[in-house]
Amino acid sequence: MKHGMSETRLYKTWENMKIRCNNPNAHNYHNYGGRGIKVCPEWFEFIPFMKWAMANGYADNLTLDRMDVNGDYEPSNCRWTTVKEQQNNMRNTVYITINEITDTLSNWSEKSGLDRKTIYGRYKYLGWTGEKLLKPSQKGER
Repeated sequence: MKHGMSETRLYKTWENMKIRCNNPNAHNYHNYGGRGIKVCPEWFEFIPFMKWAMANGYADNLTLDRMDVNGDYEPSNCRWTTVKEQQNNMRNTVYITINEITDTLSNWSEKSGLDRKTIYGRYKYLGWTGEKLLKPSQKGER
């Protein structure tokens, strides 16, 4: 059933959530419904989802994020985050520990000013660890 809010970003977010979990023909179904990710029964209808969204910080510049990337879309597992925060909460997020501080590869890149591809290459292919990962690049070196 079409809704008076069907042209809003929030409605499209809700609709896309249901499609990726329930439609095997959706291009990204294999990452959601195909892995067993479900939408809670409460959110099958838009109004309960909208009420939850408004009570939990929805804004047009935020995205719907599952805190447990293997968990379902349900109130206790969802939040509104920035795109950057969401990208740091993915199955393929790389965590690196330097001086007993664990953070994402993307955050280490931002903190150090080094390109994330440089840090990733050093970590994944050269086997570097610790502070060595963040040292400035020398000419001819990755």
